[in-house]
Amino acid sequence: MTLSASLRSANKAVYPMLVTVVVNILNIAGNYTLIFGKFGFPALGMEGAAISTAFSRGIAMVILFIILFRKHIRRFPLSYFSPFPFGELRNLMKVGLPSAGEQLSYSSSQVVIAFLINKVGVEALAARTYCVNIIMFSYLFCISIAQGGAICIGYLIGEGKPQAAFVLGKYVMKKSILITLILSAILAVSGRTILGWLTTNPEIIRLGTLVLIIDVILEIGRPINIFATNALRAAGDVNYPFYVGLIVMWSVAVGSSYLFGIHLGWGLLGMWVAFVLDENIRGAIFVRRWYSMKWISKGFIRG
Repeated sequence: MTLSASLRSANKAVYPMLVTVVVNILNIAGNYTLIFGKFGFPALGMEGAAISTAFSRGIAMVILFIILFRKHIRRFPLSYFSPFPFGELRNLMKVGLPSAGEQLSYSSSQVVIAFLINKVGVEALAARTYCVNIIMFSYLFCISIAQGGAICIGYLIGEGKPQAAFVLGKYVMKKSILITLILSAILAVSGRTILGWLTTNPEIIRLGTLVLIIDVILEIGRPINIFATNALRAAGDVNYPFYVGLIVMWSVAVGSSYLFGIHLGWGLLGMWVAFVLDENIRGAIFVRRWYSMKWISKGFIRG
């Protein structure tokens, strides 16, 4: 398969991007409706934000299932499973289990961080909720580019063209960082206005505006991490992102959040500084890994 064919296949990555856009719009609309009690709904505060997030992600799951079964997997002939493909199942587990472990570690760390932010105060928790949803728009395109790049890298590795995969990876990283930084800078400049649409609480607006400014630095590392985890998995280097995420997330993101936010009393802003360190340290580690090209020898599927 040629690189042009790989790029055509990567067009399928537009579906997750569009679904992510829809989900974020639903989530923001749901947050506005349920937090403040608009359009006849009760004002539920943080509970409303949780309901909105769960509902929007449920809608995303349904849409993705429809796309999967209508466009990619129309039927499951029993002949595919006779004899049972144990080799393919083992390969799937080699990718799936470390990936699931990384997501479990990330989700668990976010629960702990939310607990710490809640100790700072309700306004800090509300500001964090608003900012997380606003910031998602800065890396939507980064996610799409990373997914498309990972598809192409997987094909190139399968074709025995690791140098082409390496060059493509560098290109994807640079474009992802550039686009995400531009969007995050726009959000930082217009942060006070955007937050003013969502709340009239001056402390939430103040905290949220400062968080969006600090987040511009965070968005240097985040695109690298999104790309690297996808690309390294596509190359078969599935354990490395898991170990890096496990160690750095808990030691830097969680540990420094407690140190800066609680122990030193810097509050939400100190915690966001911890997130900046987490994303950029992991980003530096992943850049080093990509340039070392050690991932070439990690593929587990043999022709």
